Amino acid sequence: MNPRTRGQAWLALLILCCLSLPAPAGECDCASGPSEENPTAGTWTLTFGYDRMDMGTLLQGTTRVSPTQAALDGLAANGSPMFVVPTSMLMERFVLRARYALDERQSIALTLPQVLNQMDMLMAMAPMPAAGPGMGMPGMGMPMPAAGPTFRSMTMDPVNQLGDIVLHYSYDVIDESDGRLTLGVGLKTPTGDSQVRDPNGRLIHAMMQPGSGSWDAVLTASGRVELDETWAIEPALSYQLTGRNELGYRFGNRFGYDLGLRCQVVEPLTLRLDLNGIVTGRDSTDGTLDPVTGTVAYQRPATSLIDNVQNTGLSSLYISPGLTWRIVDEVGVTVQHRIPVARSVNGTQLVTDGWTQIQLSGSF
Repeated sequence: MNPRTRGQAWLALLILCCLSLPAPAGECDCASGPSEENPTAGTWTLTFGYDRMDMGTLLQGTTRVSPTQAALDGLAANGSPMFVVPTSMLMERFVLRARYALDERQSIALTLPQVLNQMDMLMAMAPMPAAGPGMGMPGMGMPMPAAGPTFRSMTMDPVNQLGDIVLHYSYDVIDESDGRLTLGVGLKTPTGDSQVRDPNGRLIHAMMQPGSGSWDAVLTASGRVELDETWAIEPALSYQLTGRNELGYRFGNRFGYDLGLRCQVVEPLTLRLDLNGIVTGRDSTDGTLDPVTGTVAYQRPATSLIDNVQNTGLSSLYISPGLTWRIVDEVGVTVQHRIPVARSVNGTQLVTDGWTQIQLSGSF
């Protein structure tokens, strides 16, 4: 790499790193993943991926709150006879990604996800006045003091369907032996069902739907700087500009930033340590009514914590140890686990406690 090109590469990567500072505050990571090197023109790369997000902590801002307290707060604030809060979620994605190298610098990719979402909830029910002696007869008795609220655990029927397919194009602006800068643009298509309903005919929660129902634009930038034969740095950015679905719901825009350190211990084994950040904006609704129930689609703020756009939008930072093992020249496996180190949410939300990612890739 000549001095001028080297300077441009370092400047571009420095800009990426600077832009990756946390911004003020769903976490679905549809646009990011381990860095890939461009294969030879005409080569296919198939990746089989598995993502598992375990969610079990309720936050109010940055403060942890128990499901019982959140349910009681909901009853008191809304004056409704019942209020439901999530207690745990398991969100899994099984992904097939096909990538084709158009030439040494350009590639296109198609990502097909199968989504499996599960959730447990806690329902709090307001007390009803107990009947006293003579109740129901004029002048004969007063209501007894009400008993305390009662609680009931609930489990939502699992959702297991095709999610939203993503098309992506990338171009290596700089591709040298000791540095690379790749820019990309993508389109998330509304192939996943966004109107799954419960047995009572009501829409299930927006974040539990297999699809968003909207067309979204995805912008990406990633880089790699070889420090020496053993060490490398990999910064990356992604931005998802969301659209509104036909029922008037729009997920908040999503900004992802990553900074990775790579150490090739031996020829087939590379250790990884990443900082991964996610910032999502607040969801919104234009008030469109669900034609089945006649109520605002995906919204039940008086009775459900999760069905309220005020309880959406967050900022999360993770540290992610992992490794890549090159089984043979054309086949490798990558395993990473994201551990949260900082989280801040709008309103009250259930957040991710652990996020495991496994990818098996092969080129031919």
